[in-house]
Amino acid sequence: MPPLTSATWFDYDHFSRNLNICSNPTHPIPLNDLLYTGDPIADAAYTSVKRSGPPYRTFDDILVKRDSGNHELTGAERAFLREVEHVPEWVDWDKVNRGRDVFWRNMGAIQVVLLYASLAGGFSIPRVNDVLIRTGYLSNPRHINRRLLETGQMINDIMQHGLRPGSDGWKSVLRVRFLHCAVRRRQLPEKTEDTVNSKKVIPINQTDLIGTLLGFQCSVITGLTYLWIYLTPSERDDYTHLWRYVGYLIGVKEENNPLAHGFEATCACLRDYLELYFVPDHTSTQLSQTLLKTVSSSDGSKSNRPSYELNVSITRRFLSPELADALELPLPTLRYRLLALLFCWVVWVFGLLGYLPGIGGRVIEGRKKRMARIMEAINSKSGQPSPERGVVSKDE
Repeated sequence: MPPLTSATWFDYDHFSRNLNICSNPTHPIPLNDLLYTGDPIADAAYTSVKRSGPPYRTFDDILVKRDSGNHELTGAERAFLREVEHVPEWVDWDKVNRGRDVFWRNMGAIQVVLLYASLAGGFSIPRVNDVLIRTGYLSNPRHINRRLLETGQMINDIMQHGLRPGSDGWKSVLRVRFLHCAVRRRQLPEKTEDTVNSKKVIPINQTDLIGTLLGFQCSVITGLTYLWIYLTPSERDDYTHLWRYVGYLIGVKEENNPLAHGFEATCACLRDYLELYFVPDHTSTQLSQTLLKTVSSSDGSKSNRPSYELNVSITRRFLSPELADALELPLPTLRYRLLALLFCWVVWVFGLLGYLPGIGGRVIEGRKKRMARIMEAINSKSGQPSPERGVVSKDE
């Protein structure tokens, strides 16, 4: 078998032609060096908090202390709040809001890409998979549904309420940041050793955070092309700017953030990230299969075979044949390939409605309300507690 390279996982030539971007871009991010850097300012704040609930609520505990009077905050907590409450000069709120508009116009398509490309195809780094398995992430249907709910809640909060300090979107991102702190705290005594450099790789390090950020940004923009959706250069720029600021809040240092260098640089960074770290193994197969089985049926088994085969067929539309085979995704029959094609066509039509003059605005407002109702219903059904949320902000 020929050696596997980034071209095996990421057809950059295809994207450079279809998106009219540089055929050989570069980026300045030293991915390997950042494996040994975590998020020290957030870790220090997390350690200083006397927690009364789950890690997801740690940031809420800090806010309660802040609102009760700064004298109750520790030095580490004050330092963390100073960082996240400070808005960098490069943040352009008009671009952030336009980036949110890109999401709402293409909501269904972006959700499809996130599930079937970024997530199902992203379990190809054994080092990261080991952390996921140790922490119970995606190890069984109950955990999968909870993690999908947490991610969906964060995205909904960002897109509904924006990212200004104090907003629900801002709070949601920072809650996830403290979840990462909890994982690092549990895993640090068992850090993965880099046998090449004889160093210890920190769980959820800067490189991992960059990879996750690219999954929400670059993988989405490029993945949309498989649904015949080609964002304009200005849409790509706005969507990238939105996630650049999310990266800042989630703990990616600005000097390490490829999104600070524009969309083409993120494509180059994703290409190199996949070439450096994508080595699918049995854990990759386990996690991707568990995910697809869970979203195919209520109990996570293969009992709903038609739904499972359709989900596999949709996933294969986004992944390269080599990656799909490495994840041991079964080859779909012609019937399910056609059904997957029909599904993608419906998603494409659904996306077009958000761009239609006259009705596009009403369509987007309807999507916002429907998404809010869906998240509320899911939270109620799952028993997942959710903080009070304010009125949706239209202009942040």
